Parts: sequence; structure tokens; C-alpha cells
Amino acid sequence: MIKQALDYDVTSWFIIRLKMDYTVKQLADLAGVSVRTLHYYDQLGLLKPESYSASGYRRYSEASVVRLQQIMFFRELDFSLEEIKKMCPNRTSTCLKR
Repeated sequence: MIKQALDYDVTSWFIIRLKMDYTVKQLADLAGVSVRTLHYYDQLGLLKPESYSASGYRRYSEASVVRLQQIMFFRELDFSLEEIKKMCPNRTSTCLKR
């Protein structure tokens, strides 16, 4: 019954979207920041890659996109990176989670 009610195009896109991962360049382009910025956030422990490819390249997930969006939001409000790191204590959680 449920399978008949789901739109195939919507659900297939959703599944593909959940499995999407990004290279550092793709994420930088998506967010409008430099690759160097993402490397720096990695160095600080603010935005760590979810994994590394067999070649050693950083790979970021959808969760990383959300976290970067939060980091950029707080930067826009003039929070320092150190303050943001305190508000976002680990790389898998969202910032200021209640």
C-alpha cells in the first residue's frame, strides 16, 4: 500500500540525495568559500571530512553541508571561529543542539 502511494521520482531522488557526497572543491563551490577555507576548518577541527577517498581526498556528506551552513551563519553574525567551535562541539552534531 505504501509503495503505491510514493512518487517514484521523489523517492528515488531522496535516496540518491542522502547518499551524495562532495569533494572539497564541490563543497567549496556550493558554499561560496575557498578550498583553503575548508582545509583551514579541517585543521581547526571545526569541519572534518566524513571520509577520505582511496587517493586521500577529503569527502564531505550532506551533514557536512548543514554544518558548514551553520558555521557560515555564525561567521556572518561576527562570531569568532573559536566561539563557533565551542557552540558546535563535535563534527556530527548541529550547533547549539538542545
